Amino acid sequence: MKAILQSGWFRWGRRVLSILFALSALGWLLLWVAIQLGFEIENPERWSRLTRALWQAGLAWWLWPSSDGAGSFDDEEWVALLYSEVPELDLDKFAELGAAKYGWRLRSVNSFAEVPPDCGDQEIYYVDDDHVWILVIGGVVYGIRGGDEPLSEDPEDLTVLTDLVEDLRLASAIRGHRAALWIEVDDLRGHGAEGTFATKCRIASLIASEDLVVLGVPACFILVPASPELLDHLPEVRSPGDLEDFQVPPVVRIPIDDEEMEAAIEEARRHLGDFDAAFRKRGNEDIYQVKFPLATEQEPENIWLQVEEIREDSYHGLLANEPVHGRHVLGDALVVPRDQVIDWMYVQDGETIGARTCYRFAEGDGGRRGD
Repeated sequence: MKAILQSGWFRWGRRVLSILFALSALGWLLLWVAIQLGFEIENPERWSRLTRALWQAGLAWWLWPSSDGAGSFDDEEWVALLYSEVPELDLDKFAELGAAKYGWRLRSVNSFAEVPPDCGDQEIYYVDDDHVWILVIGGVVYGIRGGDEPLSEDPEDLTVLTDLVEDLRLASAIRGHRAALWIEVDDLRGHGAEGTFATKCRIASLIASEDLVVLGVPACFILVPASPELLDHLPEVRSPGDLEDFQVPPVVRIPIDDEEMEAAIEEARRHLGDFDAAFRKRGNEDIYQVKFPLATEQEPENIWLQVEEIREDSYHGLLANEPVHGRHVLGDALVVPRDQVIDWMYVQDGETIGARTCYRFAEGDGGRRGD
């Protein structure tokens, strides 16, 4: 059956049938309009003619093949990759990485007619197309679309997504991405087939780059920030729900007049001497951090500093979080004045001491403050 669906004459047959059904639908519709206008026509079955016209128009729409015979790409579990820069898709690099990671053997063909109906999971066929990367893997057709534009040019469409995202960093990445790719299964040949989502994630792992900022399944409202850990484990992902394991603690906005938060900050400052005393007795494996408001070009962001040294009136160390805004990045060396510290914590023998503002989140919203 797949050999018939993938043949060239079948694609042209669908086009011819689609055109015939569309012309027939137009004829029935014109007859119905003439009856409504009062023209005398023999056997005026008004509603049956309209129903027949709509039915045949639907058939014409369904039969018309998209992507040069690739059926209809209408996959609800399509995988989106959002990039900070326009990605460069390189078929040779894709083939090289696919062979190294998954043992895939890629061949380029000019049409589906050249794809064997019994191709195995290791034989990958790239079907030449001007607008879509089309891959046949295990007899299932996958399409890779986009690449030079954002997920949507309409800011309101992106707002729909960002409104569903609690993490400020993730929302910022979605709003600021410059290009998107999406991977989906051909609805005609493979939609719902077992294992297709896992294959889409494998494809994603081969076309990801250092400019990838977000990956997910928008139709399922699952979006996660790109990270080395995510890319390393993509080949093991089997369902959209598996991606949720890579969500990070959200950076959230807390009102400035949050009384519980202010109380937690005051208590942390009263006991800052306890942190200093513990730091002087620290072990090699212990973790010591202070939280402070990092100035950015937009709004202050409360963030953690990994303390390396304490001087009389300041803490010296490295940023322990990736800021949402600004020029600083994870690992930057900074000096924090003592009077700017709003919380502290240390981990000693596996036990966390302090982190009073985090406990405030655990009781309420969860996440890191981004006032």
